[in-house]
Amino acid sequence: MLKLRNESLDWALSHVENYGDTDIFPIPFEYKAIRYIWNEKVKEIENGLSLKEYLRSQDILKWSVRDFRKSLTPKHKYGFRLSTQLDPLDNLVYNALVYEIGEDIESKRIPINKNVVFSNRFDPNKEGRMFDSSINYSSFLNHCEKKVDEFFGDDEIKFVVLADIADFFPRIYLHPLENALSACTIKSNHANAIKKLLNNWNYSISYGIPVGQDASRLLAELTLNDIDEGLLSEGIDFCRYVDDFRLFCKSEKDAYQQLALLAEMLFENHGLTLQQHKTRIVSVEDFRDGHLKTEDSIVVERLSNEFNEILNEIGLENPYEDINYDFLPDEIKEEINSLNLEAILLEQINADTTDSKVVNFVLRRMAQTNN
Repeated sequence: MLKLRNESLDWALSHVENYGDTDIFPIPFEYKAIRYIWNEKVKEIENGLSLKEYLRSQDILKWSVRDFRKSLTPKHKYGFRLSTQLDPLDNLVYNALVYEIGEDIESKRIPINKNVVFSNRFDPNKEGRMFDSSINYSSFLNHCEKKVDEFFGDDEIKFVVLADIADFFPRIYLHPLENALSACTIKSNHANAIKKLLNNWNYSISYGIPVGQDASRLLAELTLNDIDEGLLSEGIDFCRYVDDFRLFCKSEKDAYQQLALLAEMLFENHGLTLQQHKTRIVSVEDFRDGHLKTEDSIVVERLSNEFNEILNEIGLENPYEDINYDFLPDEIKEEINSLNLEAILLEQINADTTDSKVVNFVLRRMAQTNN
């Protein structure tokens, strides 16, 4: 039997309210109803329990999943992915389950101070945050820049391998993930419950995890941990952000050999392959000029920094808390208006191709300020 803790369920609901149930879809209206009866006893619920008490009473090993949404959504300007929005109760159970073994998963990963993996480092807080917000794609790019600038002489890096896994989340084989879950925690019931959820969502197909949820991101990181450890054991100088690898090499020959080793590990261990059109070997000069910053990351990073400065002025501890725009001081209103979020959104709408990352950021911030 496995029953979730009250703390985990509270955290899971706060996570959705403050960070969304996915990074793609609008938050379903049902979560407001869930919050309304979260701690209030309801006669229509079994034994007149509150919704949290009802979820707390369930044996999660016997939990039956409900229908969910799948939709083709933009990933890059010319790329798409099949994204998932789970039933709200299933999503809360999924998040709470992964939250309860999150520290075990993180403890098995390459330590942060090794400067190898810069994505989805488990560091929850009471507001529902799952990951350390200070370790992100910008950290990854900054580390890459530092790597190619600091080594000279015999240790000089002359070539960089850029490698990206093809269809990562939809192609994750469940058997290696299940083995990794069993190996990372003594909470075997949690591992078994997660296995059952994934199998049921996949209709017993042996690969693929839900796309868009933070819980899935942590499971994906665990899946790649053996690749990280394998590359380090071979003495390969690399770093990774989710499914993007950067390998730092002294010669073009070394670069090709290390790329081949990475491809072999991914296929042999997980049946994964690299995207041909995004995988390449480039000189350090070309890497500095063309691969340390992307246009969309520059836009989002600039907007994020400016918005965070405004939040600091207001004194908000939770960066996703609703802001009552009408009651803000005039000078703060002017700062928000100067970001011109509406103009950025209209520009994206009218463009031949829209950038989903920019649109997602702008929509979230406009909703936050009701402006």
